[in-house]
Amino acid sequence: MKTYVLRDPNPVEPQNCKPPPRPQRQPAAPAAPKPAPGPTLFIGLDVHNDSIAVSLAPSDSPEVRRYGIIGGQHDDVLKLLKKLAAAHPGAALQCCYEAGPRGYPLCRCLRQHGAECIIVSPSKVPRLPGDRVKTDRRDADQLARLFRAGELTGIYVPDAGDEAIRDLVRGRESARVRPMIAEAVNAGVHFIAGGLHDDGSVLAPVVLGGATPAHRLLHEDAFAPVLVVVTVASDDEAVTRANDSPFALGASVFTRDQTAARQLGARLHAGVVSINDLIVPTADAHIPFGGRKRSGFGVTRGAEGLLELTAPKVITVSRSKFRPAFDPPHPKDEAMFQAYLELTHGRGLGQRCRALQQLVRAVMKRGKGGLT
Repeated sequence: MKTYVLRDPNPVEPQNCKPPPRPQRQPAAPAAPKPAPGPTLFIGLDVHNDSIAVSLAPSDSPEVRRYGIIGGQHDDVLKLLKKLAAAHPGAALQCCYEAGPRGYPLCRCLRQHGAECIIVSPSKVPRLPGDRVKTDRRDADQLARLFRAGELTGIYVPDAGDEAIRDLVRGRESARVRPMIAEAVNAGVHFIAGGLHDDGSVLAPVVLGGATPAHRLLHEDAFAPVLVVVTVASDDEAVTRANDSPFALGASVFTRDQTAARQLGARLHAGVVSINDLIVPTADAHIPFGGRKRSGFGVTRGAEGLLELTAPKVITVSRSKFRPAFDPPHPKDEAMFQAYLELTHGRGLGQRCRALQQLVRAVMKRGKGGLT
């Protein structure tokens, strides 16, 4: 017998009882209209060390006006912003310039003074295929126009602390590679580009010529913008020198003979071989990318790269009742296995035939149920 207890001591209302009327919802007050955004003045800056070309693109006008050339100091740009703010009251000032030798300090200075500023990568600026004329004023016009159209994306601008850490890492790498460069130069290697400053710092990028296989630079991971040129007498010597390197991430072959290039590339012990190009073709996500030797093992990307992320599992199913491995040991097992080994590994046909006869007799002697 089950007992049910109502938590509410009040009686249950009849089903035909009308529910109390719902309170009428008051209509919501209309939302206040959002104020329309004010005008924006987009400023394109073609920045150099001693001068800056300035172009203006107002948001309320399709034109792009050339302001002119100003000095290259931060104070010159701040004076420009004051003049533009006075000439365009209420307009938001947004600046942009391409990444270059001036780096990030100008952008940080403008942001600290309340102006919006972005830095764009030159490779990310849309350009027409036939637009080959490049001047400071044209570049400033293009930056202002594209910035107004929303076709520019700024890169990350590190703060002073980030740059200090970057300089520290670069200094550490420079301190590691500087002795190797000095050692090679003392051994007869000459500079083709770059060099060493009087204070010992490295003027990168560095290109060295006249190196021999004995130099340490060819066997150490410099991890720095240092290129060593080795002169060889033939393709065979080039393959030998390349394969002697402990690093084998990528190699390049430049030639007009595609057949010879493929044959040469097949002999190079490298993860990737590019013909008439450098590392750019390996950016294709369909191509597996990986190194050999001290350049790593395994690959990423491509079908092979996906297999690196998998763990194989094998599941077998035995449907036969023949399971000799489950049988207990038998005195005749030794003779049977000895005959089987002679049958499979005998030196001649006669020995194998005799072994087959011995195997049949051993199985028969083992017993009727010995293999079931």
